[in-house]
Amino acid sequence: MSLPSSWRGRRADLLSFGSLAGLFAVMTAVTWKQWFNPVIDSGREMDQPWRVLQGQHLYSQVYQLYQPLGPYIGALLYRVFGISLNTLYGEGGVCALIVLGCVYWVARRRARPLGAWAAGASYIALCVFKPSGVYFFPYSFAGVDAVACSALAMVLLLRFVERARWAGEPAGATQPSGFGWLLTAGVLTGIALACKVEIGAAPAVCGFVLLLRWGGARDARRLRWRRIALFVLPGAAIPLGAYAWVLRFATWKQVVTDSYVLLYNLPAGLKYYNSWKAGTNRPLHSVLQLLLENASWFLICGLIALGARTRAAGRFPTWRELPTLLRRLLIWSALICLLAVPLRLKYHGPLGASPLLALGVIILLTSRWRRVLREQGRTSDNAVPAQSAAAETGQSESDVAGWSRSDWVLLLLALHTVVISLRVFLRLPSGGVAGSFLLPLTIVFFTWITVEFPAWLAGLPGIPAEVSDGASASPVEKVQKATSAAATAACWATGLVCVLGLVVTVVISFRYHAQPEMAVATNRGTFYTPPELATSFQQALQFIQTHTRPGDSILSLPEGSDLNFLAARPTPERYEIFTPGFLDQAAEKDAIQRLASSNTQFIFVMDRPTGEFGAKALGVDYYQTLMSWIYSHYRLERVLGRGANPNSPIGSPHFWIKIYARRSPVKRHSS
Repeated sequence: MSLPSSWRGRRADLLSFGSLAGLFAVMTAVTWKQWFNPVIDSGREMDQPWRVLQGQHLYSQVYQLYQPLGPYIGALLYRVFGISLNTLYGEGGVCALIVLGCVYWVARRRARPLGAWAAGASYIALCVFKPSGVYFFPYSFAGVDAVACSALAMVLLLRFVERARWAGEPAGATQPSGFGWLLTAGVLTGIALACKVEIGAAPAVCGFVLLLRWGGARDARRLRWRRIALFVLPGAAIPLGAYAWVLRFATWKQVVTDSYVLLYNLPAGLKYYNSWKAGTNRPLHSVLQLLLENASWFLICGLIALGARTRAAGRFPTWRELPTLLRRLLIWSALICLLAVPLRLKYHGPLGASPLLALGVIILLTSRWRRVLREQGRTSDNAVPAQSAAAETGQSESDVAGWSRSDWVLLLLALHTVVISLRVFLRLPSGGVAGSFLLPLTIVFFTWITVEFPAWLAGLPGIPAEVSDGASASPVEKVQKATSAAATAACWATGLVCVLGLVVTVVISFRYHAQPEMAVATNRGTFYTPPELATSFQQALQFIQTHTRPGDSILSLPEGSDLNFLAARPTPERYEIFTPGFLDQAAEKDAIQRLASSNTQFIFVMDRPTGEFGAKALGVDYYQTLMSWIYSHYRLERVLGRGANPNSPIGSPHFWIKIYARRSPVKRHSS
């Protein structure tokens, strides 16, 4: 007895998503609590929500580089679930699972269960568990929260496309209006914007473009603006409300200066870092790299199509029997790939081609839309006749313009890919620090286009006209061969994406165990890190417990407020991070004054090279004034770390933590 097709589809989805959940669980066990580097960024993510929970205010008392909502979410979770690393692990893990569900659901809009599985597996490998970008403890929990809200907002927008009544459909249509989906999508977009504006911008732009172009016949203008208001008002009110809240305790100048909202005061260190990440530091090299990644993708797709056509024809076709487009594609993509050798371009994989491919899809869909309008004797600015024509024919304006629901889904994912990758358009990373936040739905778009484009190439006219016995093939046989070639190409491309996802997952799991890990157990949670770091941090925490009391402040430089959080000791400074560019001369003097007026007995300086900001060594290349004051008022008490000594410079082969004790006695407040 065979199951109905709907049951078979549900069973396939259950098996596919269930295996993804199993893969997620296995990778969680393999990487258990090895999710962060205690020297870089992590201290800020632990300590900021704790300081907010204690009543300190962002921007005025606590430096905040990003938008204001993230630390308040962390503080709320601390209040509900306890002040612990496990709370943060749980926040990241739940967000990762939410995004995984969104990735699978969105992928199924145009892909079969196996294709959706391939997208989900790639997301797990490149985003959730890739070192330095792990969702369980990312460089910014605000980013993880924003990605989860952004992905959910995109799901609701796509649901609106699929289910809402298209303007111009018959009056008796029973589809819902979609107002609830748009309102919820607006709320989620607002939360994402209030956490990380560059991530929330993607669903914001997609939603606005969708609703602005979503036409209508009866009451079109009023309905359109009602939908836009439902989406835009909560999307704008939430970030504005978050800023209004923090402005009760901070000035506009503090907010603008801390988070560089207007970009006019962006420090040199961040400019250097951003240009390095975006590829604008070497623009010509980055453009060539982008061309190489696109050429490699086209070459792979062309070879898949060529193999599928060969299989369908039963023999290898001659060069002239191939479609002109496929011949040109193979020649030019192969030439560009060969040029990479003399130009010494490093190949990072085809995923970097996604932004340019997405831009191409947007241009092609828009061109087709304009062409259809011209053929119908209209222009894109003459909207009222278009709506009237739709009303008379009982069609939607989107149908009249040549766009189907499926086209809208593809357009929105392509637009999302372009918007979210704008900062790194020339050099899209394959995971890691920033890529983890940029890639989830980009991977879905990449999977779609990687499966569909080879299938389209394989089905182009050009299948050999002669069958094996020399007789001319009938039109029906030609169509059958083209259909078979397209199906084969889609199957092979899907398998290739699946294999790549599994290979990357295996490689990443081995990278976690390439070196031994050692546990650091504290009252606020446990983490695993390389023995050099673990030994130093364990000794530093023991030193704090034996030489300070609760309430005594300590300072960790340039990053390392993990010690403050794990030992439950406050910091005297506004800043959690003292990397190049964040402190100007006034802020450096303010940091000295805060330190001088505090009862800070000990300062912990860590071996943290900061070359990615353009200046490597604290006190040598930057913040010389601050460190000179510290050296004159504090003495070196102890050096922690295997093989380290008092003369070990920043960037030495062995990690170290130097403890400086105040020269004059500290006055303790009576308890």
